[in-house]
Amino acid sequence: MFEDRRTEEGDVLRAVIDTVVDGLIITDQDGTIRILNPAAERLFGYAAQEVIGRNVSLLMPPDHAGTHNGTMGADHVTDQTRIMDVGREAVGRRKDGSAFPINIAIGETKRGGELAYVGIVRDITEQKKTYAALAEARTRAERASNAKTEFLSRMSHELRTPMNAILGFAQLLQMTPNAELAPEQYQDYLQSILGPARHLATLIDDILDIARIEAGQFSISVQGMDLVATVVESIAIVATMAERRRVAITTTLGATPPVLADPLRLTQCVVNLLTNGVKYNHPDGAVHIETTPLGGGRVRLTVEDTGIGIPEDQIGDLFQPFKRLHPDHQEIEGVGIGLALVKQLVEAMQGTIAVENRAGGGTRFHIDLAEADQVQPAPPPPVRGVLRRPGPLRPNGAAPKVALYVEDNPANVHLMRTLFDTLPAELKIAYSGESGLAIADAEPINLIILDINLPGMDGFETMHRLKNGSRTASVPVIGLSARATEQDRDRASALGFYRYFTKPMNLPEFIESVRTVL
Repeated sequence: MFEDRRTEEGDVLRAVIDTVVDGLIITDQDGTIRILNPAAERLFGYAAQEVIGRNVSLLMPPDHAGTHNGTMGADHVTDQTRIMDVGREAVGRRKDGSAFPINIAIGETKRGGELAYVGIVRDITEQKKTYAALAEARTRAERASNAKTEFLSRMSHELRTPMNAILGFAQLLQMTPNAELAPEQYQDYLQSILGPARHLATLIDDILDIARIEAGQFSISVQGMDLVATVVESIAIVATMAERRRVAITTTLGATPPVLADPLRLTQCVVNLLTNGVKYNHPDGAVHIETTPLGGGRVRLTVEDTGIGIPEDQIGDLFQPFKRLHPDHQEIEGVGIGLALVKQLVEAMQGTIAVENRAGGGTRFHIDLAEADQVQPAPPPPVRGVLRRPGPLRPNGAAPKVALYVEDNPANVHLMRTLFDTLPAELKIAYSGESGLAIADAEPINLIILDINLPGMDGFETMHRLKNGSRTASVPVIGLSARATEQDRDRASALGFYRYFTKPMNLPEFIESVRTVL
C-alpha cells in the first residue's frame, strides 16, 4: 500500500510539473539538469532529452553563465542559511542562440538525500517592452511638460515686457486730470491703445491660469453671488465688440437665486462664452443669455448664438487647450485656450459645463452651478489713481531725493522717465545689474527700482548683492518683473524687496509705493 501511495503521489507530481504554465527546471547541486517540463521546452526551444544530463549553463548566454558558476542556486546558499530566491531578472538562451529576458525564482530541496534546485522561469520579453514603452512615454511627457513650462515662461516675459510700456503710457493718458477735455480723436487713440493691450493681458493671464490649474497651484474663492449681476457686467465688457461686429446680445433673466461661485472667475467664464458667441457669429447675428433655476439646488446659465456652429466630429476636442476648431477662420483672434480654461474654472467651482449645436445653426452652452443661500457683499471698488505734479525737490533746503532705475528695455526706461516727471525725485538710469551696483555704491540713493530680467547679472542676484552692501543694504528696492509665478514672488519676498510688481504693472499702485518711499 505504501508503494502504491508513493506511485500515486509521483504521478500527481509529474502531472503538475507537466501542466504548470511557467517553465520548470530541476538541477542537482552541480547544476546538472534533471527535469525540464514542457513549458520550459517551449520557452528554450529544446526537447527535454536534449538537455537532461547537461549543465544548466546551456540555457544561459556565455557572458551570463559564468556569473552563476554553472548552477542555479549555489550562490544563494551560505553556511548559516538556505534561502529561496523569490524572483530576479536574468537572461536566458534559446536553442537557436537568441537571448531573452527572464524572471527566475529558485528554491532548494532534498532529492534522494541530495541537495537539488528548482527553478521557475518566465519569459518577460513583453513585460520589458511594456516597461520600456512606459518609460519612453514618461520621458516624452516630462520633456513636453518642461518645454511647455519654458514656453509659458518665455512667452510671459516676451509679451509682458512691451505691454508694460503700452499699458503704462495708456494709463498715464487716462490719469491726466484734463483728459476729459481732450478731443474725440484723442479718446479714440487712447482706446486703440488700451483695447489691444488689455486683450494681450487677458491672453497671458488665461495661459498662466491653465498652467497653474494643471500644476495644482490655482485657488478659487467660492461664495454666494448674484448671477444676474455677473451677466450684466459681462455684457458690458463685450458690448463694444458686439456692436462693432453687428451682433445683438439679448437676455432672459428672470427671478434667479444666487449661486456659489468665484465672482471674478465666473465673470471670466461668461465673458469668454459671450466673446466666442460674438466672434464666431455672422453680421446681424445674435447671442442670447438665459438664467434658469433647475430645482434640486442647481441654477443654469445658458449662452447660445446664431454663429457657425461646431463640426459634430470635433465637439469632443472643444475643451482641449490650444485646440482651434475652425482653422479656416484665421482672421478670428485667439489661440484656442478660452474654452479649456472655462471648463477647468467651472469644474473648480463645483459646476458643470456642456455644449450642443443649435438646430438652426450656432451653439448652445450650459453652465450649471450650485444654488447659494445668500449673496456675499462685494468689496468696495479700488480708488482710481490720479497723477499729481511733483512738490519741491528740496523741502526745507534738503538734498533732492534720488531714485535709480535698473532696466535694459528702452521703452520701459522712457515710460519711467515720463512717470518721474510727475514725481518729486531725480531719476538715474542703469542698464545692467553691474552698473546699477556701481552707481548705488558711489552716491546716495533713496530708492532703487530693479528689473529682474537683466542681461548678465539678473535682478535677483543684483538684489542679493545690494542687501549685502554696506551702503545699499537699507535702501528700499521695488522689483519690476515679467516673472509672474508664485515661486518668483516667494523668492522676491525672501530677498527683502519693498514691493514686487508684475508687468504690466498697476500704475496708480506703483506710483503710490514710490511716493511712500520718497
